[in-house]
Amino acid sequence: MKKSFSLLEIIFVIAIIALILSFALKNGFSFLSHASSAKIKTDIALIRNAIATSANKRVYHGKLEYPQRLDDAPINVENQLLFKGLNPNALLEYPLLSTSKELKKKASWVKVSNTVYGVFINSETFVEFTYDNSTGNFTCNYEQTACKDLD
Repeated sequence: MKKSFSLLEIIFVIAIIALILSFALKNGFSFLSHASSAKIKTDIALIRNAIATSANKRVYHGKLEYPQRLDDAPINVENQLLFKGLNPNALLEYPLLSTSKELKKKASWVKVSNTVYGVFINSETFVEFTYDNSTGNFTCNYEQTACKDLD
């Protein structure tokens, strides 16, 4: 009586395991893509809410204006605190760390100018948002198709 597996049986088991793993990894990478998209959408909602909250605080103190700038971080420099506001008017309690356009970190923000910010959806797709301090709007450049997925 035989008490071991034949080489053919072992090959079939390995092939089945490889097939199952290939489906699991494909779905796992898809999940990571959706997670970074959700992070970007959450960041946008936080920034817009912080602008509205800051404007409401100013109205309470008798100033009918939106913040002039969202932060004093330098342009296109990594590891800067973005959207922290200007002293004494804090914007985000926990500001976002910036990246640079050269590094292209996924789901990370870049300060393009004093009123324009961008975020990398992936290493190839960069979407810009513009802050209008007269209306308090933080809007995506709708000429870019990726904006439709984020707003």
